Amino acid sequence: TIERRRSLLREAADCAAGDDDAACAVGLASLHALWDPAGAPDRLNVADELIQAARRLGDLDAELQARLARVHALVEVGRVDDAELALSSYARLGAPLKRHDLAVFVASRRAFLASVRGRYDEIDRQSELAREHAIAAGMPDADRLWMTLRVAGLRHRLESAAALVEGLPMLEAHVVEFPGHLFEATLAGGYLE
Repeated sequence: TIERRRSLLREAADCAAGDDDAACAVGLASLHALWDPAGAPDRLNVADELIQAARRLGDLDAELQARLARVHALVEVGRVDDAELALSSYARLGAPLKRHDLAVFVASRRAFLASVRGRYDEIDRQSELAREHAIAAGMPDADRLWMTLRVAGLRHRLESAAALVEGLPMLEAHVVEFPGHLFEATLAGGYLE
């Protein structure tokens, strides 16, 4: 249960007090264990604590994981401006590593945040960057990631009902191939238009 997980996490955090290595391990586990509808504020607190412990240790990987979890939690609690700033910090920290997987995270989250802001040209730009880096990183679902990001602003980018109708077959194919990716909702919206 959620209550049992939280109790175990408190116990683990108490055991890890004063030991940054143990605190990082508990913090990383907590980010996953607190993944429930009410867990975003707790994940935000854990991410902040984990960032500090990881920095004291010089554990860049743990810090990057914590910073990305912080971005997600900030969005979930409705602090989108703070999430954009946190994503910029994550991007600056990861840039010197020149890792394509980290660049995928940055570009895909920037595309999502652009969709929240209604910046559709930015969605296109960031989705292309995410796809390029995903291919370079050898991620097998690079094209699916690209399509998922692009669909966020598809209806808004189409200037006419005729253009929307032209895009429906592509969405229908994705509904069949990738159930559960919200392509169904976008397709239904397209039919309603």
